[in-house]
Amino acid sequence: MKQKIYLFIFSFLLATPSFSQKHGSLVSFQQQQKLTQLSKQYLRQAKNDKKTALELAKIHHWPTLRMSKNGNLKSLQGLDAYGRPKYYTTFNNTNAAGTTRTNSFYLNGSLGINLNGSSSFMDGKLGIWDGGMVKTDHQELNNRVVIKDGATVSDQHATHVAGTMIATGVNPIAKGMAWGAKQLQAYDFDFDFSEMASAANNLLVSNHSYGVDAGWVLYDDNGTERWEWLGIPGQSEDANFGLYGADAAKIDQICYQAPYYLPVLAAGNSRNNNGPNVGEPYYAYPNNSETAVFMGNRPAGISSNDGYDIILPRVWHGVPSNYRLTILILILAKWLVLPIIYWFLTTRMG
Repeated sequence: MKQKIYLFIFSFLLATPSFSQKHGSLVSFQQQQKLTQLSKQYLRQAKNDKKTALELAKIHHWPTLRMSKNGNLKSLQGLDAYGRPKYYTTFNNTNAAGTTRTNSFYLNGSLGINLNGSSSFMDGKLGIWDGGMVKTDHQELNNRVVIKDGATVSDQHATHVAGTMIATGVNPIAKGMAWGAKQLQAYDFDFDFSEMASAANNLLVSNHSYGVDAGWVLYDDNGTERWEWLGIPGQSEDANFGLYGADAAKIDQICYQAPYYLPVLAAGNSRNNNGPNVGEPYYAYPNNSETAVFMGNRPAGISSNDGYDIILPRVWHGVPSNYRLTILILILAKWLVLPIIYWFLTTRMG
């Protein structure tokens, strides 16, 4: 009976995705050709979008860099579907290590395994895109970060996220999730889709702790705070939450051609941005205006970003969510479901 059980488990593991370590690339020749084509296409589009946005910024006095009240960087990247400025914004990930329970994978962890990212096969297969250059000489990173795109402006958020991923643990409370990793490929988030398509042939995982805002945002421009509503006037909720838009489609196209590549994207911190109190001032974009204008006091009925459907548009319906769900199912099957099946069959059925 036990032989049959072992055969079942072994067969299940063989059925999960696998790839050969004999080849440097994780994609086929045809997939590489398509990824190269996508990279060039996305780069042309991103450059045109940014050029247009910068030209309009001069006309409409849009800031090219902004800061939210909580210190998140916002960088003008292009225009949204309504012709309004589109900013990439970084997101706080202070509690990431605790909520993901990665310590369960470490030596003496609850899963009984010893994973820390030190496998030689993982060299060069971890990536990060963020708001600027990672500080490569940080004591927790110890020159294990390779700047791939020539970024030169050091960024605290990028360095913090890189530490969340691979910090050695010189300070034990700063220990990263994959603290044994030998190398991290780093990019700033300008032209990210083009760079992702170009790098996907050799990456397994990349982190993107940034996205595009939706709903309410509290800006702090030159020391002046103001709430902006990014939804369409007349609608009580921002339809961009959960939207399968152009960005999600690009990630789909990349992942389809690079089936072992998993981009991990930010769901956002929108639950913390609830807007001003009813009756307090706010700004919005009336009649698809290119510039936010003062709208008076907030009326009742506009969403406060406090529901369960506030996932940012880059991550909701596309392949990234499906890939993460698939991997979660495989992990649960291997470390939870299969041991339960084994216990049941060996103790209850002899």
